[in-house]
Formats: sequence, structure tokens, C-alpha cells
Amino acid sequence: RGSKLLNACRKKPGIDSILWLPMSPAECMRCIRYRLGWLPSGKPTPCTRCHYPSGMNRRHLIACFSIHSTLNLPHDIDDPISYLLNRLPKKPPRSQAARNYWKSKWPQLCAILETLNKHCNPDRRQRYVPPDQHGRDLLEWME
Repeated sequence: RGSKLLNACRKKPGIDSILWLPMSPAECMRCIRYRLGWLPSGKPTPCTRCHYPSGMNRRHLIACFSIHSTLNLPHDIDDPISYLLNRLPKKPPRSQAARNYWKSKWPQLCAILETLNKHCNPDRRQRYVPPDQHGRDLLEWME
């Protein structure tokens, strides 16, 4: 029986693609922080969005921000963010269908991670990223 955090990690050992895929430093850092379990932070603080008293954790934030619905993924996936991070392509997709899939999902995922980061770290100064800029580097690499 492993922990839920370990279960969300990649199934095969190796260098995680979020370390070398083209993305902005902020996007990379958010992916790494989520992957390591640092987003949300380990501090038991009430959710400032819905005032859930038991603290922000992954499961709560996934439900509170309706991430399954936002990403249009089935609700039987425990952690839709890790699900997509684990499926990032290792080389530019050949098929147009795969490119279209990531053109839709990657900007949404970047926006979700930015929102969660702002929500979990409200005191940290964060740079605004226009919605049309989310995930641009990776999408250009895929073309």
C-alpha cells in the first residue's frame, strides 16, 4: 500500500518530462510543485474559496475548483492533474488528433495550476499571465 502521492507519480522510472519539455519557468515550477505535493502546501489552512474548515488538500481542491469538469475528464480519475502530467508527450505528436487534444488540455492545465498556486499561496507575489499565453512554448514545440 503506497501513499496517494506516490500513486500519482509516473509508473515508469526515468527523467520526468516536465523537467525538459519547453515551457515557461513559472509553468515548469508549478508542475514540479504539484508533482512533489507542494501545491497545495502542507499547511492545514481552511479553503478561502469555500471555507472548508479541514484544510486544503488535493482532493478538496480538485472538487472545489471542479477540475474534472474543467478538463472534461471522467470523475473516476482520482487526480486529473497528475493524470495529464503523466501523459505529456515525450516527442511532438504526429497525429493531428493528438495535437488538437493537447492544444485544448495543456492551456487549461496551465491555467488551473496558476489558479491553484494563487489560491494556495495568496501572499506570494505572482506575475499575471494572459490566458492566450498559457502553455504557448509547449504548443509551439508540438507543431
